[in-house]
Amino acid sequence: MLGLLCSGCLFPKSCRHTYAFEFPISVTAQDTFAVGDTIWLESNISNQLLNHQTGEYIDLTHFDLYFSFFIEQADSTIPITGQGCLELFEVINQVGQLEPFVNRVSDHNIKMASTAEKRFRVGLIASEPSTYVIGLGLSSYYYALEESPEGRLGIADDQCFEKITSDSKVMVNNGKINFYLIKDICRYNAQGWRSCYDQGNPEDSIYGGYAFHVKAR
Repeated sequence: MLGLLCSGCLFPKSCRHTYAFEFPISVTAQDTFAVGDTIWLESNISNQLLNHQTGEYIDLTHFDLYFSFFIEQADSTIPITGQGCLELFEVINQVGQLEPFVNRVSDHNIKMASTAEKRFRVGLIASEPSTYVIGLGLSSYYYALEESPEGRLGIADDQCFEKITSDSKVMVNNGKINFYLIKDICRYNAQGWRSCYDQGNPEDSIYGGYAFHVKAR
């Protein structure tokens, strides 16, 4: 009975840390590539990162940082399946690497070079002409931690509840995304449900994105 009464006592409501970060990621900035060209995804994130909620810099030296990555074809003739299309690309893990995310076939994690050296450089070489969209965000690994009984991300050195809020942003190319390339494209799933790329505002969320065309060489 005592255990039931105290199951919510792990974290006093006043003992919590919330973080709003901006994570810079660059994608090779051009609208059109040819089959065989390399599109580079790169990031080099400081271990002292500004928490926009408090104005204080937070030490991330011992924090494992992962990003979620997916890529899909922005083509109205291709139905939505949730599978992504990474198989159409050769992947070059130059610094860090892409790793499949367990239980989500469309997503991969981008793993940093190391905990202390938060950088990656991953290349993508398309094998088929099409229009593609890259999505980048924080790995859902962190949300699983937030929902655990401990609620610990391991950023602070105390035992308080921690959460990276939806005010955080993945800033692809400093927020200069080029979704104008796909603003008129809608896709459908097998049940006829429609999803259009001009819905929502990717640069104002925890997810960033980038669109590009690949033409035949």
